[in-house]
Amino acid sequence: MSRQQTKVRISGLGYVGAAGNCVAELQASLRSGCSAIRPLTPERRPHPQLQLAALLATDWDWRTTEIARSLDSAKMALAEKLLRGENSPLQADALAVLEATAEKTFVPERLGLVVGGSNLAHPMLVTELLRYQRNPAYVNPRLAFQALDTHVAATLAALVDAQGPVLNVAAAAASAAVAVVSGLDLIRAGRCDQCLVVGAMQRLSPLDWQALAALGALNTSTVPSLPFFSDGGGFTPGEGAVCILLERVDDDGQYGYAELAGGAFVSAANPLPDASSGHEIRAMKLALADAQMMVDAPDLIVAHATGTAQGDKAELAAIAAVCANGRQPPWLSTPKAVTGHCLGASGGVGLLAALLMLQEQCVYPVSTAATDARLPPTGRFAFGQAIAAPLATVMVNAFGFGGFNAALMVRNLPANTDNAGRL
Repeated sequence: MSRQQTKVRISGLGYVGAAGNCVAELQASLRSGCSAIRPLTPERRPHPQLQLAALLATDWDWRTTEIARSLDSAKMALAEKLLRGENSPLQADALAVLEATAEKTFVPERLGLVVGGSNLAHPMLVTELLRYQRNPAYVNPRLAFQALDTHVAATLAALVDAQGPVLNVAAAAASAAVAVVSGLDLIRAGRCDQCLVVGAMQRLSPLDWQALAALGALNTSTVPSLPFFSDGGGFTPGEGAVCILLERVDDDGQYGYAELAGGAFVSAANPLPDASSGHEIRAMKLALADAQMMVDAPDLIVAHATGTAQGDKAELAAIAAVCANGRQPPWLSTPKAVTGHCLGASGGVGLLAALLMLQEQCVYPVSTAATDARLPPTGRFAFGQAIAAPLATVMVNAFGFGGFNAALMVRNLPANTDNAGRL
């Protein structure tokens, strides 16, 4: 089977974050529009100016989650060994992988794994640096490998015995989406038959938060900065880890969530945090071409939509340009209004939301805090409750600082259209 003929199906999903400890809990939050963004008490603020965020609970323990409780004794023992002493984000990544791979079997040498995310050890590095400054005689030797972004990929590979191609990719907030395209390419190239793609949970250091606040990219008000529906005062942070299992299709079976039909990522060749609708258009059109779809194909677009003025304006312009010849404006979905901005993992959260909406044949509502009073004319939105809609194809956008632009295309499976209109 040639590269163009190779079909790739999404056959496993995993999620752990502020919006739920499994995919089903995330689905309930998205379907209801009930946001995980909460006011932060002073002691919970990772930055003094940050008033709102969607963060893991302070008492969160991976061992008490439903995913962990469902593990057999051997898998639990392995998880305990690998995750002992690790930080909560890596533990959340591991749980997402375990949920996506539940009851699945793999040939280790043909299983790949791609982690999207960078600067994943920043909080630990800041802590260890302060300790080093107080006592230069002692340095934790484990820092030599735990401080590398690749430590996440290596740990997750050990958890599922992935002995095929394992790598880490970085593309700022587009990291998870670029990781998905990388996994798609690995399968199309014949380097593996199945590939786990992880949008790693990212927890920033105080230095990172200070820089984002100084840049004006962070929402420091007491009002949620809703994507497309606010004054664009900056993004509201969220924490979440996602895992998507990709699988080569060698028959006409209809199992799975959807077909990963195509994807693309391009550079704007600009190291600054400037949004560019022109390069976003290019990524979206290339993703459609890779999926061999017409430009008016998307029934729904899961937008990157961060709540920043410049970013939201550029994306709306890009969507309008790509869909200008469509029969009607596409449905638009903005999951960050519920989950917060999960940074490098956000493209994975968007893909997961797209797959769940395809399964239910509906469009999830904007957060309950939004109304149609300031409705952008570019697309159609659901308010208050999920709206039944026939969905065949969905585009997922993810854009990041430094000119990283990515788009994904997923196509519904014929067997899933039987659920059309059911909520």
